[in-house]
Amino acid sequence: MATIEKFGAPGVFEPATYSQGIRVTQAQTILFLSGQVAYTPDGGVACRGDFKGQARGAYEAIKALVESQGGTLANVIKITTYVTDMSYRVDLAPVREEFHRILKDTKLWNGRTAAFQVTDFTERAMQLRAIMSASNSSAAFDLRCLVRERLIAFLQQNYPESLPLNRAQLNVHDRETSLFQK
Repeated sequence: MATIEKFGAPGVFEPATYSQGIRVTQAQTILFLSGQVAYTPDGGVACRGDFKGQARGAYEAIKALVESQGGTLANVIKITTYVTDMSYRVDLAPVREEFHRILKDTKLWNGRTAAFQVTDFTERAMQLRAIMSASNSSAAFDLRCLVRERLIAFLQQNYPESLPLNRAQLNVHDRETSLFQK
């Protein structure tokens, strides 16, 4: 019979209102982690106003919790990221759904690992990471290219305003005039 128990890790703050780590044992060990944010050792908010610092702190807590139970980040199957400032981002749910649809529609994916993460967020851009597994390195490369190309096409079709746009257009007549005038 499986046992379910709460666990923590040295140096990771343990809030009283929820469990950051749940361990399921018997035949196989499965960890469920939740609520990972950048805390100070006494439970305060770390890196206030620093998105990268807060993200780094959250991932360090995830790493510490997984390692405290004998695993590594290579064992992590899924991470769900919540972004609280939505003013500069495309709606992630449809993009995440498209990522999973792309994987299910290709034989390159071996069905083992699929994760879609926000890895950086600034006032001008949001960086997304799609993690997936394949049966060998050649298939993994092809799969990464396929996913990238299809996600870009999805964004172009559904959220064209979310893609970077840096263009300048010069009037040829004005350019020639300005080049030859002294």
